Amino acid sequence: MEAKIAELTENLKIAKGSHSTEEKQLTDKYDLADKAYTEALETYDNEMRDHNKQKDIVQKEYDDANEQLKQVKEQWSERLEERRKRDELQAIIDRKKADQDK
Repeated sequence: MEAKIAELTENLKIAKGSHSTEEKQLTDKYDLADKAYTEALETYDNEMRDHNKQKDIVQKEYDDANEQLKQVKEQWSERLEERRKRDELQAIIDRKKADQDK
């Protein structure tokens, strides 16, 4: 009986040692995986931050160009209206001149 207890105690010590080693290896692997995940997440966050900065720059450029286009359209409309009025005035002047020449 004493021999059996001694054998089981020895087996228990061996099992504890091997389990301790396996636990240490698994913990190390977990820590490495956690570190890799954290780094990948930080890399993704940095890429998204850079992407959003670039997007904001492009959006501002677009808004500026769109505003300039609106101004050009307004100026074009004003010039067309001025031209129409000039043409009307010229037509009136030409009619009066034609009436006077008769």
